[in-house]
Amino acid sequence: MNLQPLLNPKSIAVVGASRERGKVGNVIFRNCRQFGYRGMVYPVNPKAARIEAVRAYPSVSAIPKRVDLVIIATPAAIVPLILKDAIRAKAKSAMVISAGFSETGAKGKTLENEIAALARRAKLPLVGPNCLGLLLPHRKLNASFAAGLPKAGSVSILSQSGAMAVAEMDWAAGQQLGFRAIISVGNKAVLREADYLAALGKDAGTKVILMYLEDIRDGRKFLETAQHVAVTKPIVILRAGRSAVAAKAAQSHTGALAGSSAVTDALLRQAGCVVVDTIEAWFALAAAFAVAPRPKGNRLAILTNAGGPGILATDALPNTGLTLAAFTPATAKRLRKVLPSAAALHNPVDVVGDAPPERYAAALKAVIADRNIDVVVSVLTDQLVTRSSKVAQQIIRLHKKSPKPILAAFVGGPKVAKAIALLRAAGVPAFAYPELAVQAAGALVTGTRKSALPIRPLGRFAKPFRASNVAAVGEQAQKMLGVGGIRVLPVHVVRSAKQAVSRAAQLHYPVVMKLDAPSVLHKTEKGAVALDLHTPAMVTQAFHRFRRVFARQLREAGGRIVLQDQRRAGVELIIGAVQDPQFGPVVLVGFGGIYTEALRSVDYIAAPCTPADARIFLQRAKVWSVLTGARGQIFAVTAVVDLLVRVSQFIARHPEVQALDLNPVLVTHQQAIVVDARLTFTKP
Repeated sequence: MNLQPLLNPKSIAVVGASRERGKVGNVIFRNCRQFGYRGMVYPVNPKAARIEAVRAYPSVSAIPKRVDLVIIATPAAIVPLILKDAIRAKAKSAMVISAGFSETGAKGKTLENEIAALARRAKLPLVGPNCLGLLLPHRKLNASFAAGLPKAGSVSILSQSGAMAVAEMDWAAGQQLGFRAIISVGNKAVLREADYLAALGKDAGTKVILMYLEDIRDGRKFLETAQHVAVTKPIVILRAGRSAVAAKAAQSHTGALAGSSAVTDALLRQAGCVVVDTIEAWFALAAAFAVAPRPKGNRLAILTNAGGPGILATDALPNTGLTLAAFTPATAKRLRKVLPSAAALHNPVDVVGDAPPERYAAALKAVIADRNIDVVVSVLTDQLVTRSSKVAQQIIRLHKKSPKPILAAFVGGPKVAKAIALLRAAGVPAFAYPELAVQAAGALVTGTRKSALPIRPLGRFAKPFRASNVAAVGEQAQKMLGVGGIRVLPVHVVRSAKQAVSRAAQLHYPVVMKLDAPSVLHKTEKGAVALDLHTPAMVTQAFHRFRRVFARQLREAGGRIVLQDQRRAGVELIIGAVQDPQFGPVVLVGFGGIYTEALRSVDYIAAPCTPADARIFLQRAKVWSVLTGARGQIFAVTAVVDLLVRVSQFIARHPEVQALDLNPVLVTHQQAIVVDARLTFTKP
């Protein structure tokens, strides 16, 4: 769909424009005309001849000229009729302000589906319903029922909450942040996040894209769109509903681990987005992206006039992508000349609390000039001899001459407020806390670089499996996984104690006895695993206990007692996969065995992935340090990479598989052995 008439409308019709001030339709109509918008604004009301001294029309089709944007602010029940009229009039885009749709229940959902079908058939871009509206400060247009119009700038906002959009504008006014577009997306009946993102990605005036999201529709399309847009324009996402984005699959370890917002955050970051937790960080990063040059690398220097804030800044480094760089000998020599003996000359540099503006500036100049430094965070606390405004002026002077970004963190509340205002007015990103400044510096490094882990297309689905149960374990799981080239350590079904002893001898002691039953997920917790069976007597005793304790489970379809060769001396991992309700197939890796869900130390990647993707992913995962150097041991990384690729291809080709657990995967020096496996299927 072409969103240009929406983002750059030359004419607007407000349906539901009222003669009564205070009504939403009247507020929107007056807002459209109040701030200097130069396009035509037509009021539509069949019961009024004139509204606010402007000729009114009974319908959109009665307007003599074709309209770019139709804004509908009427009772929900008549919205379909109005939309049909707008389509007949060949309107180019529409926005439904009205509430009373899917947010109200089944009846409202039916009505929303009706207007969505009308708009899609007509290929009409439709915002909402149940939205605040649209603001385009660069066009001097407030096509919403929010008060005022923020200053124009290069930041565009997509917000799933109208109230949040209003709060965003109010908060940003104090940050001297200007906007290109502010769009309240509402219920997203037709236009989804990916549609807006693609349009803003092509908009020359948008430099930074902020998104407030409570859920994501067409998640896979969104990821694919985001990874292209994020290469040139930072996408900063603030998410709500972080505690329960993906539904927990009770029949699966993987489902339990993936039932959190960690999956969403990981995939958004994989697509190149910057994900934040607070409104403050959201705007702080937007301000940095809007004005600061992009650093050439990730080497950070911190300059401070107090040790504590310098330590806090350093503590904020993990997960930012930044490294605390070492200065060249020449820089250390220059710092020694301009700083007192009590100063810290290494990184972070402490110029000491009594530093006048000239000393601070001399040290900052030396640090900026260092060829080992790509970005600088300049921290200042208000102290008795500190003249924060003078220091700010020195930073501004150096900022104008330096191609490297300088970010300032002035700590001290009202005493440094004037200095922060000076910095922001001069285009220097300024923050109230050192942690925020470091986070923003990290975002500058990672926010506009091509992701090393692209979102790959799904490809064709394979012939679906026909499963008799919700879960497949044991031999059934082995056969299904074998189709994808995933080999599981064989299990041997035993139906009597005598057969168990005979099979144990063939496997060569010691052996493991397990219960395979679809209803038993936590085998160890339930006592359904017997390890270290070294003799016929131990095997016999374990078999009789299993028959007694698990009599009910053994009567289930698929319930059986199995023996397995016992393997040791390796790292236990879990490698799993799940069909995420928003983003489709996802693979995870983490520490496995009996502590899988207790540790919850896992990482995620969108499936499918290539061997190169899997290796980069594994190198970034929490398990990497153990696989490549725990106590001097190095394990079979290549085998783990191969297994990750096979699992990713399997889950991508089999959407009927809701979750896949390989747990534990025993990684030795030579191989990765899948000891146990479980498939969980989507309920019909």
